[in-house]
Amino acid sequence: MPTPEELEVIRAFRQRQYRMRMMRLRPSVPVTEQNPAREANGMWGYQRTGSMNAGSPILTLTFTSDFQVGDPVIVSTGGEEGLGLYGTVGVGGNRGIVGSNYYESQINPQALIATVIDRNDDGSVLTLSQSAVVSTTNTLIVFDNRSIVQGFNEEVHAPGHEIVYPAGNFYMSNTFGIIGQSAGWLIRGAGKHDTVFRAPTGVQLSMFAFQAHGVEIRDFSIIGNLADDSFGMTGTEYNSGIVLIQTANAIVRNFHAEDVFAKVVWAIGGGADNVLVEDCSCRMRAARREYLAEWLFGVSDSVGGTFNRCTVDSDYLMPGFETFRSNGVIFNDCSSRNGIVACNSSGNFELNDFSIIVEELSQPNQPSDVPHHHLSPIIDVNRNIVPPDPSISAGGVINNMQIIVQGPINSNGELKKGIVINVDNPNITVNGGQVAYPSTPGPSGTDVGARGFSSTGLNTIVNNFTVIGPSRDEFENNIEVEDGAVNNCTATRIRCVGPNCVLT
Repeated sequence: MPTPEELEVIRAFRQRQYRMRMMRLRPSVPVTEQNPAREANGMWGYQRTGSMNAGSPILTLTFTSDFQVGDPVIVSTGGEEGLGLYGTVGVGGNRGIVGSNYYESQINPQALIATVIDRNDDGSVLTLSQSAVVSTTNTLIVFDNRSIVQGFNEEVHAPGHEIVYPAGNFYMSNTFGIIGQSAGWLIRGAGKHDTVFRAPTGVQLSMFAFQAHGVEIRDFSIIGNLADDSFGMTGTEYNSGIVLIQTANAIVRNFHAEDVFAKVVWAIGGGADNVLVEDCSCRMRAARREYLAEWLFGVSDSVGGTFNRCTVDSDYLMPGFETFRSNGVIFNDCSSRNGIVACNSSGNFELNDFSIIVEELSQPNQPSDVPHHHLSPIIDVNRNIVPPDPSISAGGVINNMQIIVQGPINSNGELKKGIVINVDNPNITVNGGQVAYPSTPGPSGTDVGARGFSSTGLNTIVNNFTVIGPSRDEFENNIEVEDGAVNNCTATRIRCVGPNCVLT
């Protein structure tokens, strides 16, 4: 058992970890300068630090403040004795175990979400509508913009109505944004990195969900808190960035998301047709448990959809882009670091000018096989959902796919496969591109090697494709096709393995 001195060292280390995490969630402006005027629409990018005692509604701030009676506030987790870690109690209490999956099985500290009901003359002492469950010291206090933004979204207006979010950092609590009467609206911020919605530690992630045709959403960011010991889920919902629910002809442009649990931009459900997503990006720092099976960009059960110049930047392997049981989804000039791609039970798809980097030791929670088994490919063309979309028989095209595998994804020395086409996916054509692996094979006895391309689907045509890197042994092929044609390709070992494949 640690001595009192050792416990103090551990506590100091965790405090430093907490401060570093909070620096990521806060704007870079010093807290003493955070005194902006309220926007005309009521939004307020305002923050302070403060302390509360267990069982008391009194919030004592480090500085004077402009918080007023009636203001909604969030007292974030992290300043408690438990530092907001799993299994401890947050200033607003905690959510107990609600299921057996990883996130549901964690005792999750909660922030305190309350309203100011009284204040002293200079605003340095506030009385809140809720008391602290446990004491907290020098923790982040922010204005909660959720009800204001939700109010905008619930108004009734004709097509052509605009909602304009100002520049600033706006903290939010819980889920918001479902719009059912907003056909043809334009909803925009001041710029991708100028208008920022943030989730402080201990609150449920925020998201925008839309169910209205022809909506255009653009020019803002959502910063979530996916990292362990940062989020504050109140149920079993895993929140996202922008979700388009049965929404046709929607446009999403110049949107950015960070550390969200699930989707960044996704069109879901029958009728979410012809979405256009351009110049959108995400940054993922935390390892996400992949039992969620949530992809960041894509379309499900719909017709059409185009994604132009979208990017995934992740520190760990992550499901990046997917067309899921849909017809005619196109990805143009997209890129990712550690974000993989799937065409699941879909047809008439196009993957054009993709660039993907898979980093060494990027498997979450490695060296375990799950999630992201090394045998699961970087580009996975499959029929995992039955029944598939009828268009699956039309196949798809992969043009100029550029993949770099920098090294083994885990300490077992295992490499991920490149492009794999399933037996139930006919008529796929691959034009140009390459998969590049390290020049040195992995340790003897491990399942490694430059397995850049393989297909068991009917009529797979591969033209001018290159795989760089050695095979594991004489039984492993860099390019392997069962049915179709392999034309002008380059690799150490190329093989047509079926009688109906032509190698030229």
